[in-house]
Amino acid sequence: MGLSFFSKTTRSEVEPIPFNNGDTSLSLRVSSVEGESVEKIDVQEATQSFQFSVDYALWKQETSLLSVNNFDNKYFNSIVERGEDSVPYIYERLKAGPSHLVYALELIYPDRVSYNKQIISLKKARKIWLKILQQQFQ
Repeated sequence: MGLSFFSKTTRSEVEPIPFNNGDTSLSLRVSSVEGESVEKIDVQEATQSFQFSVDYALWKQETSLLSVNNFDNKYFNSIVERGEDSVPYIYERLKAGPSHLVYALELIYPDRVSYNKQIISLKKARKIWLKILQQQFQ
């Protein structure tokens, strides 16, 4: 169970913003929402979300020019090593559109999907994984 705290008037979200000039450092965008209700925030979940977002942004940044080594990357490996903790965030990215994150799912769940040794498009792999993950998250 993660550490939680209460806020009576504000809810903040932190999102990493990678630089586009080859620099691997990040800037953070913090958003706050004002309101009347008291909201419980799970710090562990927020930390996992942040770690995923940072790893995903840096993976995309480092591999944007060369697709040869997309998966021989410490940030991609970090996403895979977190296993099922990464899956909700991968699911959200896949709902937005096709992504190479389907390969992370194949490593997290090696026996879940068989393409019968066929090469399939990211679009088709996304569709297969979305169907599986929709059942998991309902």
